[in-house]
Amino acid sequence: MKPDISIIIPLHNCADIIDQVLAAVFSSEDVEKEVILVDDASTDNTLEIVRRFPCRIIPLQTQSGPSHARNKGAQAATADILMFMDADALIEKDTLQKIMVGFTEHPDAACVCGTFKKNPAHSSAFARYRDLQLHYWHQSTTGNASVFILTAGAIKKEVFLEVGGFDAAFGRFADIEDFEIGHRISRDHRIIVDDSICFRHLEHASPMPVLIKKLFRRSRMWMPLFFQRKRFESNYATSNRAAAVLCAGAAAALGILAFFVPVVAVIGLFSLVLFFLLDLGFYRFLKKEGGFVFCLFAAGAHFIMSLVLFCGAVTGCLEAAWNKLKP
Repeated sequence: MKPDISIIIPLHNCADIIDQVLAAVFSSEDVEKEVILVDDASTDNTLEIVRRFPCRIIPLQTQSGPSHARNKGAQAATADILMFMDADALIEKDTLQKIMVGFTEHPDAACVCGTFKKNPAHSSAFARYRDLQLHYWHQSTTGNASVFILTAGAIKKEVFLEVGGFDAAFGRFADIEDFEIGHRISRDHRIIVDDSICFRHLEHASPMPVLIKKLFRRSRMWMPLFFQRKRFESNYATSNRAAAVLCAGAAAALGILAFFVPVVAVIGLFSLVLFFLLDLGFYRFLKKEGGFVFCLFAAGAHFIMSLVLFCGAVTGCLEAAWNKLKP
C-alpha cells in the first residue's frame, strides 16, 4: 500500500537521541507512513539503534551534509507528501495527522509546517530562554511563511521536485537551507505554518558557546540570500527582528565609542531602549513564563545573541561586497 507520507530524517552521530525521535514517530496516530533514514557516514552506533525500528535506511559512505542526505531520501520516497525532520525533533502523536489535514484544508499550499512547543524541562536558564524564544517567534508568525521549517515540515513531492530539492552546495554546515529552499518555493507556492501542529526541538538546549557559533554562521550565510531577494522573511528573520539586531549592534558600538566621544552615549542609550521596545511582547511573555528575575536574565542573553547576529550579518555583508569587487 502506498503510504500517505514519507518521513525523511538525515542522521549523523545521533545515537544519544534518535531512539526517542523514532519512538515518537512510530507512536503517531492513523497515518500510513514510511520512515526513511539517511545516515550521513555516522561514526557512532547510530545505525545499530535505528535498525531496531521498521525504517528504510540509506547509508552514505562519506559525510556530505543534511541537504544532500535529504535529497537522497526524497529520491527514495514513494508518498506524494514528503516530511523532513531533524534527528533531534520530537513530534506529537497527532502531528502527522494534523499535517495531512492541513493539506486538505489548504489545497493550494505546497508546504505545511508546525511550530515549536515549549519543552517541559531545561538543562539551564539559557536553554530555557532559547526554547521560549523559538516558541514565541513561531507562535507570533503563523500563516503564510517564506521559510520552510525543516524540523517538522512537509511538502508536496511534485513541488519539491519542481524547485530542484535542497541545495547540496551548502555542504556539512547547511544552516540556512530552510531559508534558501523556502525562497524558491514561495515564489510560486504557499508555505503554511499552523500553530496547532506541534513538535519539540532539542537543539535549543545547546550550550551558549555552541549556539553563538551557530547563530554567527547562520547570520553570515543568510546575508547573500537577503541581497538576492531584497526583502526580509515573513517568519524568523522578520524586519522587526532585524531592526532589533541593528539597534543592539549600534548600542554596543556607540557604548564603546562613548569612552572617546561622550556625546554619542545618548544615541547609544536610545538604541538600547529601542532594542528592548521592538521586542516588548517577547519580554512580557518571558516574565509571564519565568518571573521578573528570569526575564532580566533572558533579556541580557537576548541582547548578547542579537550582538552575535549583528556581527554575523556585518561579516556576511563584507564578504558579499568583497565577492562583488573581486575580478
